[in-house]
Amino acid sequence: MMVCRTTTLSPCSVRWCASDEITIIKEFLPIQLDEGEISEAVKDAIIRLDANGLKDMGPIMAELRGRFAGRMDFGRASQLVKEQLS
Repeated sequence: MMVCRTTTLSPCSVRWCASDEITIIKEFLPIQLDEGEISEAVKDAIIRLDANGLKDMGPIMAELRGRFAGRMDFGRASQLVKEQLS
C-alpha cells in the first residue's frame, strides 16, 4: 500500500509519497554492515579482547557497540559472538 500526501504550499500544491520520503532518509543513514563484515568485526573483537568464553560476551558487545554504533545489527552480532565463544 502506497501512502501519498498532498499539501498546499502557497502558491502551489505538492504531492509526495512515503516511498519518496524513505528514499531521501536512507541517503542520510549510515551504511549498514553486511553479514561478512559483521562476522569479521566479531572475530576481530574476540581476538583483540582475548575472549575465551561466554563470560566475555559483555565486553565484546560493548566493544562492537562503541565501534559500530548505528551501522551493525547487534542482534545478529550477538548470535555470532555466542556461536564463536561456545
